[in-house]
Amino acid sequence: MTGGMRLAPSLPRTLLAVLAVEVGLRRSQLERTARLLGVPLQLEPASPHERAEAVPEAELARAARLAGAAVRRMPVPDSCLRRSLVAGHLLRRHHPSLRLGATDGPGPHRGHAWIELPSGQTLGARDGVRPFSRGTRSTRGTFDIPDSREPG
Repeated sequence: MTGGMRLAPSLPRTLLAVLAVEVGLRRSQLERTARLLGVPLQLEPASPHERAEAVPEAELARAARLAGAAVRRMPVPDSCLRRSLVAGHLLRRHHPSLRLGATDGPGPHRGHAWIELPSGQTLGARDGVRPFSRGTRSTRGTFDIPDSREPG
């Protein structure tokens, strides 16, 4: 049995999640879209993780494969943000958080999105990417991340 055949039963449901992500990204704020998908945006500094039960590696890998396969099959840009939102939605029973960050060094900043689980596990994290938090400073200034809880 090939990897594609194992993904087949869940792929239609995952394709619907991609549609929900795309509509949310185009019609709403990221913070609201992420919350509705069950993967709230985390902009607070990471706190030490309590010893939450680890998600089996096979389940993380399956969520990543399904998210990637579904995003690639849809007429939407393939981005780490879309893949992270879809994978986080698939893992929502484990209470994932969406994390955003950027490279902080010479050259242009490159944004990145990934999933962080209460156990401390991550899905899609990259070396050299610092997570954003409200007021995060880079070597070239402050990343301006508005606090949606404050009146505009």
